Amino acid sequence: MLFCIFGYAMMGMVMLASPLAMSGCGYHPQDAASVIQWHLLGMFAPSLVTGKLIARFGAQKVALVGVVILLSGCALALAGTSLTIFHFALLVVGIGWNLMYMGGSTLLTFISDTGLRSRLQSINEFITFSCITLISGLTGWLYENLGWPAILYIAVILLVVVLAAILAGQARQSKAVKV
Repeated sequence: MLFCIFGYAMMGMVMLASPLAMSGCGYHPQDAASVIQWHLLGMFAPSLVTGKLIARFGAQKVALVGVVILLSGCALALAGTSLTIFHFALLVVGIGWNLMYMGGSTLLTFISDTGLRSRLQSINEFITFSCITLISGLTGWLYENLGWPAILYIAVILLVVVLAAILAGQARQSKAVKV
């Protein structure tokens, strides 16, 4: 569930703040529209192969790679405010979101108890979309009060925490299996 919740929330925050940041840098609305178009391409084009990647490497590995890619997109956005950086950073953020969300959603399907699986999928969707709703409402305020770099740092910090929590959980689980 962490992959879905944080992937969606961090992608949404960066995506929603980017046109504001671009406007603040003096770019035209057409430039922001182009960046969002590239971002949407990053969000949905990988879906053509994400299922195959999940089948080959596993949902958790694909989702973890998504975290790293989303982090990379945020780091790239911190590198500057040129139009090229906005385009590539938001494209990369979209790809990371796709892998995190698809991998995280697929992990829920591995629960053998169908009743529990259905409840957890419902809870996952409720929490994920509640968080993106909250982030959507907060992003403008965050941008206005903290600025574009702070939004990116918030995303990076939260994604690093998610990555650390998941890797720690994997380490604990592998120790339990060995005992």
